[in-house]
Amino acid sequence: MEKKKQQQSYENYVRQKTPVHNLPVNMAKAFVTGGAICVIGQGILNICEKAGLGRDMSGSWCSMLLVLLSAVLTGCNLYPQIAK
Repeated sequence: MEKKKQQQSYENYVRQKTPVHNLPVNMAKAFVTGGAICVIGQGILNICEKAGLGRDMSGSWCSMLLVLLSAVLTGCNLYPQIAK
């Protein structure tokens, strides 16, 4: 009987600590965040191409700048807030 009570207590504890996920909301947030990243990348590509760089060089600069941006956001501890 004691073991059953202990197991029930543990299950209640796990239910309290486990976060509740809302799949449609999470999917919408991921869609918007991914879209924003794509818009930033496309903007970098357009600026580089207007500056006279070729398509390959513009893609390289876009990749480098997006990696730099992610490093800066990580260094400023802003990624957890963006992820939420």
